[in-house]
Formats: sequence, C-alpha cells, structure tokens
Amino acid sequence: MALNHFPHIYRPIQVGSMTMKNRIQFSPIVSNHAGVEDGRVGHELLEFVSTQAQTGCGLVTIGSTPVNFEEGRDFYSCLSATNDMDVPGLGLLADEVHRWDCNLSAELIHAGQWAALNGKEAWVPSVVEKYHQAPRRYREIGRTEMLKVIDDYVAATRRCMEAGFDMVMAHFAHGNLVSAFLSTLRNPRGG
Repeated sequence: MALNHFPHIYRPIQVGSMTMKNRIQFSPIVSNHAGVEDGRVGHELLEFVSTQAQTGCGLVTIGSTPVNFEEGRDFYSCLSATNDMDVPGLGLLADEVHRWDCNLSAELIHAGQWAALNGKEAWVPSVVEKYHQAPRRYREIGRTEMLKVIDDYVAATRRCMEAGFDMVMAHFAHGNLVSAFLSTLRNPRGG
C-alpha cells in the first residue's frame, strides 16, 4: 500500500465564498479552441473544457483570456471576455464545468509586448532596445491607456462572474504588460 504524503490534496477547501471539492487545479493552457478571430465559445472549446473538468480536478482554469482583443491578446483562437455579447458563451462553459462538480476560472491577461498580432504597436511600459528589437512594433503606454487596461480587467472580470465563473486569475507573468511594469529591466522609467 502506497503512503499518502499529501492527505489534504483530495479534501474540499473553502477559498473565500467558493468551495472546491479538492485542491487540484487543471492549470491554464492555451488550447486554441475558441473562435479564431472573435474568441467565441463553440463546440470544440466546450468539449475541451468538459474533458478537463471530467478528470476529477477541483478547478479548471482557461488560459490566456485577454481583457482587450485589439491591444491585449497574444494568441488567435483564445477565449474572449471582452464584450458583453460574450457572456452567454461564457455561461455555457460555466454550466458545463459545474455539471462535473468542478469550479471554473479564466486566466485574464493583457499581453503587452506579445500583443502584436494585428499589426498594431504593442503597448509596453518602456521601449527597451535590448528586448524590443523592432522598436516600431512597440509603443510606450500612456496614462490614458493604463487606465483603459485597468477598466478592461474590471469589465472582463464582471463578465466572467455574470456568466457563472467561480473566480478569475490575473496573469501577471512572462513579460506581459503588468509584469513588465514590475521589472526594472523592462521599465526603466519606473520609480
């Protein structure tokens, strides 16, 4: 008989007002199953997320969900929470995951320097030659855009909650916009 060195992993846990059936998360991955251009929920994404929920985990987190499709996404076919018209599709995802007694989260992101998919200049805290080899692809974000990004995070969170998601994860890593602000290497104007 194998020893269980992690006796709590399969026990329920209360996180704020949310109860998870266990402490296992299906970590966020970019599945590219949403609509290519609009990020809408379709059969393929529903089936993919359902399969994740059926593994028995307590939480499924959908990866790379941009808060702004024009300036903030880093992948085509990523889930959209950027428009009120997205709420019904997001609700289908929540219903499907909850059907398997699992909780649902979205990894909200503003890709910053990685968001040059549509030919626009990507927003960065500072254009740093060492990291931004083609400086015409990048633009230093201004105060107005910073406030817009904050509003976009709030609006995307509201849409996910309206749709029945149990939580959202703010993705501030890998050189994305917010994490770049926290780095003195990528944000020398800080301070």
